[in-house]
Amino acid sequence: MRLTLVQEQTISELGKHLYDFLPGQAHPFADQLISFQGAAHAVHLGQYWQGGSKQPAVVSLLRTTLENRSDSFCDLINEIVRKALAYRNTKGTPLTREEIQSLNELLLKLSLRVSPRTVRKYLPKRLDRGRGGHVPSQRWRTFVRNQAQAIVACDFCVVVTATFRLLYVFVVMEHATRRILHTNVTAHPTAQWTLQQPREAVPRPNATCSPA
Repeated sequence: MRLTLVQEQTISELGKHLYDFLPGQAHPFADQLISFQGAAHAVHLGQYWQGGSKQPAVVSLLRTTLENRSDSFCDLINEIVRKALAYRNTKGTPLTREEIQSLNELLLKLSLRVSPRTVRKYLPKRLDRGRGGHVPSQRWRTFVRNQAQAIVACDFCVVVTATFRLLYVFVVMEHATRRILHTNVTAHPTAQWTLQQPREAVPRPNATCSPA
């Protein structure tokens, strides 16, 4: 698909933001998988990695994936985050809540976000203090509270009418403020109708996205 101007600008900002998440290409004697190149290969998008200078290569990888394999774009982002969680922890500079929040804010412009399950699955369970001492890692409730400003929750509610018809109410709520951003009702919730609801809840001028 052809990207809109807003999407092009967002992809450029996303490439800049992801720059410090991972190395571009791993050192020949290092783990080849812990890199943007490795993330691309892990989700079968290795042909879109051009190499060279890191930032242009990352932007090109994101743009080409969204244009040609939009169904794999979320897989790529999740794989980058998964590898970055491990990589940055080994460097002693773990990903911060501000970095994840900024990432989600950019992804929301593309009608996407990082799945909380991805972050929860790959966050280290314990932090080693040495000599067998451990401290619990950040609890999931704490993590969600820290990221609340960038989280939008959505779900269906089923309503039975007086004539026993079933109606499906789609509700989108801002997590931090519990503010209802959007509601809509249908008797037949198709996939296309459902995908349209988050777009209307988080409008972007002149943007037409195809979330994976």
